[in-house]
Amino acid sequence: MKTLNILFLATLLLSQSACSVLEVQGGIPSMAKIDAWIADDEYGRALTSLEHIPANTPEFAAYVSKRKEVESLADKYEQQILRELAAITDVEDSASRISLLDKALQKYPGSDVLRQQHRVHLKQHLRRIRKLDAEALLVRAQQLYNKLPLHEQDVRKSPINFSAHYKLKNMRDEIADMHNRLMAMAGLLLDDKELALANRCVTQARQFPADQASLDKLKVLQQQINAQLQNIAVQNVKRQSRKKQSDSKKLQHNINQAMDTDDLAKAGKLLARLGKLEPDSPAYLRLKLQHRDKVSVIVKESITRGNALYRQENISQAKRVWEDALRLDPRNKTLQTSILRAQHVLDKLKKLRQQQNQSSGIN
Repeated sequence: MKTLNILFLATLLLSQSACSVLEVQGGIPSMAKIDAWIADDEYGRALTSLEHIPANTPEFAAYVSKRKEVESLADKYEQQILRELAAITDVEDSASRISLLDKALQKYPGSDVLRQQHRVHLKQHLRRIRKLDAEALLVRAQQLYNKLPLHEQDVRKSPINFSAHYKLKNMRDEIADMHNRLMAMAGLLLDDKELALANRCVTQARQFPADQASLDKLKVLQQQINAQLQNIAVQNVKRQSRKKQSDSKKLQHNINQAMDTDDLAKAGKLLARLGKLEPDSPAYLRLKLQHRDKVSVIVKESITRGNALYRQENISQAKRVWEDALRLDPRNKTLQTSILRAQHVLDKLKKLRQQQNQSSGIN
């Protein structure tokens, strides 16, 4: 019996040794084991096992090559997870994103890219939860605020009603707790830059009875909110100013380009936009003067050419010349009058032709 036990133990040890040899060679997993990890996307385990490879390891070069292969596959795995992350288009579905990243980090915990994405999405998720918690807290706080006068009225009506006194005491205790919760929530929302919601929490907390220490805390919170709101307002002004400057420079460039190519109609439209943006800027006034000078030359030439065509009884062509010039100078009274005169003549000619056609038809 003893001999059988010894044989059994020897067989068990040999079996475990054989498994160990299949999985590990000198403390390094076998290629088959690494391939199995890769098949399961276990890149963390695969890369960790290949992190330190002694130079005297059998098939050292093969292991070095294997590590490069695993690193490349791990990079592709990262990109695959990022694509799956981008495929979740629902803005509110942060839980799915975090779940995906949790599973990916279990497979590849050494990925800085996935860890960073996890931090970002977890922070967004917590911010969303805090906003929902704050809204629920504000609803409950408003309910307490509305009920407090009713309980105080019950006590005044029945001074010896212990039940009414007990309910009022519980109500005031709950209000004191709610006051603290509102201040704590306002602080968290302040960190999240949810200033409007934080301001609502502070405003609601201020409606409840509180000691001087709590009122001082509320005052500090309000000052912090106001400071951040002021900072945002300043940043918005600076951003709008930078955008205005950028838009102005772009318009000035396009106006100069249009005038260089004698596209004065386009230059005029761009000038109108620049005038709305910076009506008193020297650049606008200078460009407007240059545009006006160029337009004046062309308009004068058009009036002269149109008059010549008109005298030659080429009324339609004269009208077209004046109309083209009027697009450049819409307020030009001479052009407006000339076009009306030409149109009046054309209408008369048309009427005469109709009368002649009618007379020819009768004859």
